[in-house]
Amino acid sequence: MIEVINKVDSKISPEYVRNILNRAVLFFKIKQNDISVAFIGRSEMRRINRIYRGRDKATDVLSFNYGSDQIRINGEILICPQIAREDIKLEGVNYKIKITTLLIHGLLHILGYDHHNSKDMKIMYNLQQQIISFI
Repeated sequence: MIEVINKVDSKISPEYVRNILNRAVLFFKIKQNDISVAFIGRSEMRRINRIYRGRDKATDVLSFNYGSDQIRINGEILICPQIAREDIKLEGVNYKIKITTLLIHGLLHILGYDHHNSKDMKIMYNLQQQIISFI
């Protein structure tokens, strides 16, 4: 089940989010998923980032793993559309592509991928591109 909560005007439909994540889950051949996606404002993102990561700034995406493994995904993805809109000006992509990328990025974090060093960053970003091409 994929739950979508829109606390701000994300301009992205819950159906689109579910479609992207369901197709990404197929990439991993995972049978069961329980994912919550929330579109939240800048101040809420900053507060959550400060509490859980110790960083006193807003970010575009955060994710939380609530017990995922190779059989089941259980987690939460938080996206800040305000920051995503700012990023697209720098990245030269459209808003829907940016949100898709953030959804996949958040999903990969839930599955245990990270980018703390250059080796892990390369693995994660290559996988992210493979999934985007797959969906």
